[in-house]
Amino acid sequence: MKTKTIMKRFSGKLLGGFLLGSVIITGSGCETMGPNASQGAAVGALSGAVIGGIIGHQSGETAEGVAVGATAGAVYGGIVGNEKDQEIWREETERENARWEQENRKNEIIEGRSIDDADLEAARKRAEAAEAELEELKREQQEAIRKARVLEEYEAREAEARAEAEEVRRAETGGY
Repeated sequence: MKTKTIMKRFSGKLLGGFLLGSVIITGSGCETMGPNASQGAAVGALSGAVIGGIIGHQSGETAEGVAVGATAGAVYGGIVGNEKDQEIWREETERENARWEQENRKNEIIEGRSIDDADLEAARKRAEAAEAELEELKREQQEAIRKARVLEEYEAREAEARAEAEEVRRAETGGY
């Protein structure tokens, strides 16, 4: 008889706890739970059940501790996971909005509807930077060409000097 009473109390509190947790999680303004909210609620419920069971066991109320811990853990885990889902959604929305604004701005400029001084200044700076880069590349190229010519000249002088030195050696030895 005592076992049935304990089971009824446990079942009632467990069901009530899970119903309360579900109402809180689903009533928090979300139409659907995101992956982090679902995972957070599941991990929270499991962790809460374990911790609640330990605490409940110490006070002689293991079943109630499990129920309360699971409910509290599910609610807390769901809230934390939902915050993460909301953060991800906000970041994705901001990136999409920035991309859309940039594309819209390009279209306005292409159509000639919106060109202001900042746009002109930015374009001038980009053009000047590209021109400076081109000048630097041309200068480096000219320097490389000059060095290649000097190297060829040195190599020709070296070959000429070696050939002349060889002639002098042959003349000293009598052509041998």
